[in-house]
Order: sequence, then structure tokens, then C-alpha cells
Amino acid sequence: MKIKIGFILFAGLLLMACSDFAKKDQLVKIVDFQKKINDLEAQLTKNKIDTISGIKLATAEVELRIKKNLYLDTINLALGKKMDDYKIMRRSFMPLAKSYNQLIKGISEERLALGNLKLDIENGEGDRGKYNDYITFEANKINQLKALLQSYISSKDETMKTFFRLHPYLDSLSRTLKKV
Repeated sequence: MKIKIGFILFAGLLLMACSDFAKKDQLVKIVDFQKKINDLEAQLTKNKIDTISGIKLATAEVELRIKKNLYLDTINLALGKKMDDYKIMRRSFMPLAKSYNQLIKGISEERLALGNLKLDIENGEGDRGKYNDYITFEANKINQLKALLQSYISSKDETMKTFFRLHPYLDSLSRTLKKV
């Protein structure tokens, strides 16, 4: 009888030790995820278009001035291409702003989810057997946020490159047309 009780106590201690080791590993992963979220937020903040409303207004005004004041039967191919690229670029600002806001929201929600999961693991609350599944789920969400951020940055860079390439020329053209 003493052997059975000793065996049960030993098995219980062994389970607790394994659980403690898993807990430490799980908490390390959560802390790593929290650092990744902070890095994603820093990258997003670094790539924010501060003057998006001003740029949208400026581009709309340029297009309007050209539409009102350019009276040609035919437009040369180069100017037509520039106008098309400019219009596409102008229309990109709303989706960029939407993506930025979605990323801000997603990062905030993920930060909260990681904090809650960390507290659950530290306090041993919830279904302990599913902690690793939850960690995998959060890792996938972080990877999705990272992919969305990369897509946002790529789109933003391309849009701003087009803006800086075309806006000075078309703005100048639209102003000279208005004077004529």
C-alpha cells in the first residue's frame, strides 16, 4: 500500500515538474510574440503616411484643374499615361488608410490576446492541455499581421513613389492651364 501511495506521489511530482517546464517554455514563447508585436507596431508607425488627407486633397485638386482646363482633341500618349498612373495612385490612398487602420486594430487585439494568454498560463487558468494550441494560433495570427504589414509597406512605397514622380509635373501643368 505504501508503494502505491509513493508511486502516485512520485507520478504527481513528475507531472508537476513537466508542467512547470512546459509553462516556462510557453511563457518564453509568449514574451517572444509580444516583442514581435512591438516590432510590427514600430514598423507600422515608421511607415505611416502622416499627410494622407492633404495628399488626397492635393491630387484631387490637380485632377480637377486638368479636367476643367485642358481642352485637347487628342492627348499625347506620355501625358495620358501619366494621368492614368496619377489617377490610380490617387485612388490607392483610401485602401492604404484602411489597411493602416486594420493593422493598428489587429496589433492592438493581438497584444491583448497575448496578455490574456500569458496571464492564463501564469495562473494555470483555462484548459492547460490547449495552451500549445493557443500559442500556435497566436503565432499564425502574428504571421498574418506580418504579411499584411509587408503588403501595406509595399503598396505605400509604390504609391508614394508614383506621387513624388508625377505630382510636381502634373501640379505645375494644371496651374499653367488655369492661367491660360
